[in-house]
Parts: sequence; C-alpha cells; structure tokens
Amino acid sequence: MTGRLIALVLVLVGAARAEKTWIFEPGQALVAIEAGPRHARVSAVSLGLSGSLRELENGTVSADLRLSLVSFTTGNASRDLRARQGSDAAQHPEIVFEGAGSPRDGNLRLRGTLTLLGQQRPLDIPLAIARAGNSQIAHGAFVIHLRDFGLALPAGADEVRIELDAALRPEGALASR
Repeated sequence: MTGRLIALVLVLVGAARAEKTWIFEPGQALVAIEAGPRHARVSAVSLGLSGSLRELENGTVSADLRLSLVSFTTGNASRDLRARQGSDAAQHPEIVFEGAGSPRDGNLRLRGTLTLLGQQRPLDIPLAIARAGNSQIAHGAFVIHLRDFGLALPAGADEVRIELDAALRPEGALASR
C-alpha cells in the first residue's frame, strides 16, 4: 500500500512540474499596427497570430509566434491587395518571433529575435498576462523601426506601433466557440 501511495505522489509531482503549452485561440488573437508619420498614418489589423507559449520546468516561458503578412487588413481593399502582391510579402510571407522570458507578478518580458522580411533583429516584447478560467489573456504593446529590417523610409515614417491582445488555451483543450 505504501509503495502505491509513493508511486502516486511521484506521478502527481511529475505531472505538476511537466511543461505546459498554451496556444492561441482561433480568431481570438488581435494584432493591431499603426505605421507612418502622423499626417499619413496607416492602421491595420490581423487575427492570424499563431504559435505557442511553453511553460518550461525551470519556470521560464519559451515563445514561438507566427503571423502571416497577408492576414493584415487596413479597410482599404486596393491597399490590401497591393500589400499582398508586393515582392517583400511574396518572398517573406511570415513574421516570426522566437524568444523566452520569466513570468513575474502577471508580467512576462519575452526577449528574442524577430524575423521580418528576411531580416532578424533582437526584440523585447512586454506582456501582461491574466488567467481567466482555464485560459490566459495576454496584452502587449511595443514599437519596431522598419529601417532596422532593411526598408529605406524617411525619418519618422519607419516607426510601427504594435498592440497584441490574445486569448490562449492549453494545448489539447477544445477551442471555445
């Protein structure tokens, strides 16, 4: 009897310390961007964020985030079509962020590499994370400069403000409807 109890405790402790993967709820991950100078600002949104956050045994979180460039819409069909047919989007159709961080008091600062248009640059993404039942809600806001990724734009026109709001669920759990 004691042997079974010890085995059960070991299994439970192992399960509690096991890695847990969180994936983005389909249609529940909004990425909003604003780019360009104040007098000619362009806004776009995407619901196409995919990937995962993995809680590792050592307490850190590993991130693999992916976003299709063609998933962005601006509300202007001709502008969206031009962006989708551009050579940069055709050659490099995906934005990828890979990084890691340690959660602290409901915050997570992911430090890693952003790949955009074939160029890689270091990036920190600050996130506020809250639990909501079995799900987690993440919010983050940060800025990138397109010149850092090889686009020759006038000063002030290369800044892109990015906001992320996403619902995550444990991998393997059914998606909410």
